[in-house]
Amino acid sequence: MLRKTLCCLFVVLGMTPLARAEEPVLVDPRVAAVAPYVNDKTFMVLHLNLRKLDLKTATDRFAALAPADAADQVGQAKAVVKIVEFARQNLIDSGAGDLYVIADGGEEPGAQPMAYLVVPVETGNDPQKVIATLSSMPGVDQDPFVHKGNVLYGDPETKTYVDAIQPGDTTRFKNAFKFAGQTDIQVAIAPTPAMIEQAQANVPAGGDEAQQELAQAMRGFVLTANLPPKPALAFFLLMKDDASAKQVNDMLQEFLQSEQGQQIKAHPLGAKMVELLTPTLDGDKLRLVMTEQNGGIAKLTEGLKEGVALAKDALENGALALPGGFGPPGGAPEGFPPPEGTPIPGATPPSDNPFK
Repeated sequence: MLRKTLCCLFVVLGMTPLARAEEPVLVDPRVAAVAPYVNDKTFMVLHLNLRKLDLKTATDRFAALAPADAADQVGQAKAVVKIVEFARQNLIDSGAGDLYVIADGGEEPGAQPMAYLVVPVETGNDPQKVIATLSSMPGVDQDPFVHKGNVLYGDPETKTYVDAIQPGDTTRFKNAFKFAGQTDIQVAIAPTPAMIEQAQANVPAGGDEAQQELAQAMRGFVLTANLPPKPALAFFLLMKDDASAKQVNDMLQEFLQSEQGQQIKAHPLGAKMVELLTPTLDGDKLRLVMTEQNGGIAKLTEGLKEGVALAKDALENGALALPGGFGPPGGAPEGFPPPEGTPIPGATPPSDNPFK
């Protein structure tokens, strides 16, 4: 099941105060694409720029992180990417250069969200060609359909759901996409009023009043990334004002100085991750930017390699010794890892087709 930055520019030109001209308002195409579907329950929009994605280069870069004995898994992953790359090019050729996933919260707290795929089709192109490409992909078990000139895909209730949507204010996502930039992938998460209310209600009785204030002050979370050959990764935690952002930063620093934080930093890998992933306070937001130019991508790559080796060692030796004491007390439970070939309850039987 698959369950927005407006940038306004007013340029006033004129020879005298009585003679002025206004430039047209420039609307972020990402916001325009999802505007028919964003409503007061929408909490996430994911955007993939299909024209910018270089899947083969990204796969080769990630494959270099894999252990030497994972050649089979790497080969399977590359086979999957070939299929996905074929579909990506077909979508572009059909006038679909962008892909969005929209997620709305349920009516009641804890209810399963509604998430669905939106593929805008450029004017002059046939949506049926986009439908044919999506339908041909293994694992697509529902029929994509055309809605307001876009192709949508989701669970069986999606068509009825989107027909009933009352589009709402897109400001939350305009602001989020403003920080996301024009990358390959952007994820904008903006809590709905109902989510903020629920977060406040979840503060334990007698809990810190500051926690309730922070829940109300959070405006969103943005994750934005470029895949190789020019990798970059950034996130922004958006708060209501400078004071609330500083409060979050102070809480983070307090945790890092706590006993558990010190335990994390005492582990070589934990210390690297803390250095790499600790955000910087910047006015009304916290930001973390990793590029090849600032050395962040190289540090992240090194950390991922060490993390893979740590996980592999834990699986082979049955000990989940994670930085900071995370993991089950006493290490892995009895019988972990299970003997090779042990069936996993509920797992799909092995198949030559990695999509199945």
